[in-house]
Amino acid sequence: MALSLEKCYVEVNNKKIPALDPSLIKEYSNVNFDLYTPYHIAISLLNSTPLDEQILNRENYLKTEIENIKLLLQFDFSTFWNFVLNKKEKTKNDIFNSSLVVINFIENYCRGCIEWMQTVKINRQKEKSNNNKTEDENWEYIEMPDNICNLESELSQYVFLLITRLSFLDDNNKYNDNQTQKENNCWSEASYESNIKKYNIFSIPFLFDFINLYYESNKKIVSEILSRLIKIHPNFIENMQQSVKLTEKISAMLVAQADKLPILLMSADSQFQQLLSALEEVIHVYAVLLEHVNPSMKNILFGEATFINSIIHLYQIWCATPNENVNKDSNDVYHAIIQSFKKSVLNLVFIYIKLDFIDELQTKNEKEIKSLASELRNFLIEILDITTLDPEDDVIKKSTYMENSFFIVDFDVTYGLVDELKELENKYNNVSFKDTIKNIEFILSQSDNQDTRGSLNQNQGISNAADDDYINRTVLISQVQELFPDLGDGFIDQCLEALNNNPETVIAKLLDDDLPASVKNVNRSTKRKRITVKIPSEFSNPLPSQLEIMAEEDNKKVTIDDILKERRNIFDNDEFDILRNGKIDMNKVILGKKNRGTFEKEFDDKSKVNKEQIKTIVNHYDMYDDEYDDTWDGINEFNVNIDNNDDDKDKDAEGDEPEKPTKQNNAGNSSDPGIANKSVLMKWLESHPDVFLRNNRKSKHRKQLIDETGMSNEQIEGWYTMYQRNK
Repeated sequence: MALSLEKCYVEVNNKKIPALDPSLIKEYSNVNFDLYTPYHIAISLLNSTPLDEQILNRENYLKTEIENIKLLLQFDFSTFWNFVLNKKEKTKNDIFNSSLVVINFIENYCRGCIEWMQTVKINRQKEKSNNNKTEDENWEYIEMPDNICNLESELSQYVFLLITRLSFLDDNNKYNDNQTQKENNCWSEASYESNIKKYNIFSIPFLFDFINLYYESNKKIVSEILSRLIKIHPNFIENMQQSVKLTEKISAMLVAQADKLPILLMSADSQFQQLLSALEEVIHVYAVLLEHVNPSMKNILFGEATFINSIIHLYQIWCATPNENVNKDSNDVYHAIIQSFKKSVLNLVFIYIKLDFIDELQTKNEKEIKSLASELRNFLIEILDITTLDPEDDVIKKSTYMENSFFIVDFDVTYGLVDELKELENKYNNVSFKDTIKNIEFILSQSDNQDTRGSLNQNQGISNAADDDYINRTVLISQVQELFPDLGDGFIDQCLEALNNNPETVIAKLLDDDLPASVKNVNRSTKRKRITVKIPSEFSNPLPSQLEIMAEEDNKKVTIDDILKERRNIFDNDEFDILRNGKIDMNKVILGKKNRGTFEKEFDDKSKVNKEQIKTIVNHYDMYDDEYDDTWDGINEFNVNIDNNDDDKDKDAEGDEPEKPTKQNNAGNSSDPGIANKSVLMKWLESHPDVFLRNNRKSKHRKQLIDETGMSNEQIEGWYTMYQRNK
């Protein structure tokens, strides 16, 4: 079993030194991490400096930090943690949660990026609503040059890798090339927990910023990090309880301010907006933690009713806004903050109901189902108690969805709560939500949001998700409905689910009136929930980061089987396929052309040619074994002299130049110029043999030879080639 890092030693000059001794990292004393400043602030602080110089300074800073993090990631496990734990701030500063340089850098980076993103988001909203009157008003929103943008993105990825490595108790660093060292590469859980607590390595504010910054684009990796950290974090529950209490206080304070100054509902000051935006971030983090760190977060958030009461009270302060004043003279930035806050609250309650009630009901027995349904009913009653109705108040009677409507109205319109409760009643005999459904529908009717609910939520439910089997199930339902057209498709859907999606079995059970107990008492006219296929938008969800893509590619190990599956070749699986067979018979391998011998040898080889083949070949050649027929010989020979004198006269009359007569050689009247000019060519071959080479076409001697013989370059070179071959 490997020793924990704090108990390990490193041998240096025949001396054993503790693995975490600061003297071992003296050579890296020049590696420093400067605190991160968001781009818009860094540029604005250097207004007196020329823009080119500002961009160059920013580029140098980013490159330096990236190289420092790369170096840190390449350290072995003991050197990495030695640097992290012993590289400390020279002066104590109250703004830092930790005394460690690396920890302060990543916390400062995450907080700076969050503030930058908020600033850019607000200023883009201002631009959209044309509220900018001067360029100075929007100084925070400055477009980055491409090179700076790429470096900022690269730094973000390396910071994420650094945080990921800090979250491991053992050495899972894929960037470390030193694979020979097997010692000093793990923490004991107790020591790791002790260092987290001592140096405040993963503080709750940092975890909140980390989730808000990286979760949407790296959900899988961030979820793994959170699950790993929170299990061993020494103060997580205590710190989260303090955070929830603080959230309740801020919510109550904002409600009190809105009661005193109703104008805040329409146009809030910057402090009110900042606090509301901070609450939205915190509630978003609660939702993420609730989804991945259940049940501890469930007990912290919903163990007592004070938290849910406080945020719903804050949610409903805008119900006092008259319907005719909705979106009238409102601040677009403030309105966007309100919408984000409301969506986060709705999402938090949705996750709680889905994970702790809807999903759990499917795994419980009859007694447990009744108890769990009772808990859900009590929770909804608590929410309804917060919603107070005055039948004489016109403001409450009519409201606008997600503007001045009650929480329960927005929740039902968004997630289809009433439909889900009705489905639970149909599915489970001992479950009843009649009073709850009646109250919610009454509030919904008073708010005049039925049409909104029908258009927005007819296909969206708490437990209804896009299912790959939905279309196949629809086909099966239609088969049953052909015989039983009066049955609701929802009832048939439940029957199919209970009987393994077998339509024949469902039909037989219906005919025999022998349905399973789970569907026997279900309303036979139940309608099936429709599904909507949403077209994804590039703006609806952030694209996965390059880091996540890199991590997925690293996890993909290409094997020989993967290659063979994709391979398409006519020689696959033959006797020379080394990938399939492993070994091949080298005696069958022939280098170069195969020596097949003469035709007679092949013909005599009875192992290759059977009797029938021999007969066929013999008959084929016997067809031509007859007297020679010279009937058609000479058909292509012409001995007729054609007189072209008239044509030449016509050409002379037209002014055309007569063709040059072909030079004749007395030594025979051969049509081959090589034979006709053999004596001339031989003289040139003896005196100037290089004249026949191709690279001498433009030489003086070649032109003389052409003039003497009347031959072309190709004919001269061809004659020379044949002469050399016949020597």
